[in-house]
Formats: sequence, C-alpha cells, structure tokens
Amino acid sequence: MEIMNEYADSISDANIAKKASTSIAATMVKERLDSLIDLGVSFTGRPNFVSSIEEGQHWNEAMDILQGTLTDFPIIERMVIFDSECVIQSMLPLVSGNIGTQRGCKEREWYALMKKDLKPHIAGVVLRTSKPVIAMTGVAVPIVSHKNQNLLGILFLLIKLDSFTEWARRFEGNEGEYLSIFDQKGQIVFHPYVDLSEKIIDASNLLVVQKMKSGESGVEIFNSPYTQQEEVAGYRKISKYGWGVMVTQPAKLVFKDRAKRLLYQSLSYSLLLIVQIMLFMLVFYFLVKNKESSKRENVLLQKASDSELAQKTAAAVAEVEKQKAQELQILNDQLRKSISDLEKVNKIMIGRELEMIKLKQEVNNCLTELGKDTKYKVA
Repeated sequence: MEIMNEYADSISDANIAKKASTSIAATMVKERLDSLIDLGVSFTGRPNFVSSIEEGQHWNEAMDILQGTLTDFPIIERMVIFDSECVIQSMLPLVSGNIGTQRGCKEREWYALMKKDLKPHIAGVVLRTSKPVIAMTGVAVPIVSHKNQNLLGILFLLIKLDSFTEWARRFEGNEGEYLSIFDQKGQIVFHPYVDLSEKIIDASNLLVVQKMKSGESGVEIFNSPYTQQEEVAGYRKISKYGWGVMVTQPAKLVFKDRAKRLLYQSLSYSLLLIVQIMLFMLVFYFLVKNKESSKRENVLLQKASDSELAQKTAAAVAEVEKQKAQELQILNDQLRKSISDLEKVNKIMIGRELEMIKLKQEVNNCLTELGKDTKYKVA
C-alpha cells in the first residue's frame, strides 16, 4: 500500500512540477508577446504618425516616421501599413506589386477582432510571400483617429520566428525538458526539433494541442511525432493572445527519479519486512526458549525438591549409619577389651600353671632328696 501511495505521489509530484514549469513558460511567452505589442503601440504613438494618415492619408509620410526602426529592432522583418479595409498602402522595405493589394488580410482572425475592439493583436504563423519564403508571425496594431476613435488603418509588423527561437532555446527546465510554442490555430511557432524555415507545420491534430486550444491546462502523456518517443507535456493556453505553450520531457526522464524512489522505497520496505520477520522469529524463539526454560525450571524445582528430600533421607540414613557405626565401635571396643581381659586372665592362668608345674617339680625334687617312696610323688 505504501509503495502504491509512493507511486501515486510520484506521479502527482511530476504533474505538479510540470504544471509549474508550464506556468513559468506561459508567463515568459506572454511577456514576450506583451513586449511586441508595446513595441507596435509605441510606433503608432510617435508624433505626427496618426495625424499624417488622418489629415491627408499620407501613408508613406507616416512610414517615413518609422525609418530606422528595422535597424534598431532586427527582430522586425518588414512593416506594412494597411488602410481600414485591409489594403496595403505602404511597406518597408518595399516589395513591388504589393501596394494596393490585400494579401488575404481580411480573412485573418485578428482583423475581425480588431474591427470590434480596436486593440492590438498577435497574428498566427504566416509565410512571407517574397523570396526567400520563410515562416513568420506578426503584430497588428490599430491606427485609431484622435478625433472620433474610428479605425484609420493597421500597422502590421512581420516578426521573425528566430526572435522566439533565440530565447525559447534558453528555457531552463529539468533534464531533457524543452519549450514549444503554438499559435491560435495550433501551428508551431517554435519547436527545437522542427525546422520551420520554409513551411508551416500544423500540430492541431494532436489531442494535447486540441486541449490547449480549447483553454484547458494540464499534463498529458503522448507519442510525439516530432521526436518519435513517448513524452510528458504540460500545456497551457495564453488566453490574452490565444497562443499556447507546452513544456515537454521524455517520459523515461520524467519517471526516472520516480523509478529510483520506488526502487529505494521497495528496498526500504523489503528490509523493513525482513527486520520485522526477524524480530518476529526472535520473539517467537524467546517465547519458545522461555517456555522450555520454564519447563526446565519446573523439572529442576521438582528435582531440587526430590533432591532435598533425598538429601534429608541420606542425612538421616547417614546419621543412623553413624550411630550404628558408633554402636559397633563401642561393641568392638568392648569386645577387644573383653579379649584383652581374657588374654590377661589366660596369661595369669598360664603363669599359675607354670608356677604349679614348677612347684610340683620342686616338691618332687624334695621327695627325691628325702628318699621317700614314689607313692608319695606328686602326680
């Protein structure tokens, strides 16, 4: 369960990190677009620019006021002034054959919006018609009458996509993470793995781009047709301009740290499980040993009890034996004394017998000496 929670948390962490990166990227792109808008507004706000058009429709004079702009701002490829009906009246640098044409201006989404709100708009990706053909974007700034706030014309700045490439490549994210930018239609403005030098690439068929265009923001896993690998993309729409950003990273890198964490987590829980099993076995061992010890103690106590009784019995027997030995010793001593007395009596008797024999011999000797008859001899 803990590992599953860690798995879910790691995915959640990855989503949070990706959303944070995407939010930062969206803010960066918005600020970049804001600066382009501010640049265009500053041009139309130059002295005599609006009055040149409003008072005499001096379109070229108005363009002359912007001379030197292309040098000062190299991100601008070309400047075009349209009238209110989207007809080209002046351009810098001039391309022959374009003055007096519309070049599809009225079909642009930004034109319809500008007619309604009289606000600057960011165009989508377009191809420059003159040679060499390159993909570009643009900033459309309304030229509004100072008198009645009517639309007099439009200043359109063609912006090189390289201007996005230079700073978008400097986007610093996690390992393998990169930024891609899309316009209102889902066309690629910048992608580090796509060449946009001479063509427009429409990515609106990708589900993640469709979600981004609809205003959703989130994190999606998809197979990128541009890198040919599974990627995790955080996506977000820049509502003010209709553009969108994606912060993308190969899935294997996104979940690399997660895999490590899950591995470490698995090892940790495995070790914890092993320790718990060992503790259980140790406790079980001590319980068994304690039970066996209790049995042994009971046996020892029983034996001790029996031994104590045996010792007491042995002591009593020993005491009895001792008493018997003492009695036997007394009897033995008495017997020895009796024998000794008998020996003494015997010696006395023998001595007396010897004395009697000696006495008889002396008597016999006396009788012999007297010459008496043998019938008087002592037998």
